[in-house]
Amino acid sequence: MKIAVISDIHGNYDAFVAVLNDIERVGINQIYCLGDFVDYGPESERVSALLRERQIPTVLGNHENALFDDNVLAEFGQLAYESMLITKRLVSSETITYAQQLPLYLCLGNMRFVHGAPPDSPHKYVFYLTAKELLEALQSTPQSIIFVGHTHLTGIFEYDGQKLYASQLPRGICQLRPDWRYVINAGSVGQPREINKQAKYVVFDDQSYQLETRYITYDPHRTISLIYELGLPAECAARLVN
Repeated sequence: MKIAVISDIHGNYDAFVAVLNDIERVGINQIYCLGDFVDYGPESERVSALLRERQIPTVLGNHENALFDDNVLAEFGQLAYESMLITKRLVSSETITYAQQLPLYLCLGNMRFVHGAPPDSPHKYVFYLTAKELLEALQSTPQSIIFVGHTHLTGIFEYDGQKLYASQLPRGICQLRPDWRYVINAGSVGQPREINKQAKYVVFDDQSYQLETRYITYDPHRTISLIYELGLPAECAARLVN
């Protein structure tokens, strides 16, 4: 079975549609979303509506959490705080209700899906965990393939039972080992923080244990124009182009 894992769409509807179109071409059995589909971008409501329409299983991201929890919002940095104040005015009550009902994590077979860090945090950055903290999380989580987002960077942690290895996730296909444990960062569909600004997502085949990182081209200019038009922070637009 081939699973597509998408994350951090952040209100970028055009990037989201481009990724969905690519997923249809690839022939995917199921899509999972790791949260943060709202904020930064101008079309959080359209993205939320399409997620619900497609019935894509989705976990709670910290930005969805901030839609309905002011304590979470208060912890945001200045850019995210200013952006979220605008986003909260742009989304419907249906989207807020949807966000409130999202789970902290989802599981499918040997795979776990969580926004930030295992086992179930929408707020922790997996790259900021110490090696000891990450090993404890890996060893205490029943599933051995854990997908995360939150950082907007693709990456992979590999644990062979003795050593923990960390590296950037390469573009294209890499072969995983069924007897190892992994934390895989799927990157960002709509707000990448890497040099390459294409929309990114990953595909995992649980039979062959092959993992593919896909880079999808789309035109960001309509989204950029809407960001400025709605008064969202200019940095949200600058992140979409080299």
